[in-house]
Amino acid sequence: MLQTSAYKRISNANKFSNKTGVVHFALGKQGGEVMLKVTDQGIGRSAEQLARVRNPQAIYSTFGT
Repeated sequence: MLQTSAYKRISNANKFSNKTGVVHFALGKQGGEVMLKVTDQGIGRSAEQLARVRNPQAIYSTFGT
C-alpha cells in the first residue's frame, strides 16, 4: 500500500505539471513516522475541486496538462 500511495503521489505531480515544471521529492523521518513530501508547480485545485476530492461518495476526474 505504501508503494502504491507513493507512486500515485509522484505520478500525479508529474501528470499535472507542465513539461518545464519542477517536481521535488523529500523522504524523511518525523518522530516515529516516515514522511514523503511531493512538491510540484502544477495547476493546483480550486476550493470546489478539493471539496469533491474529500467526499468519498463523489466520482471526480480532471484532465492532466
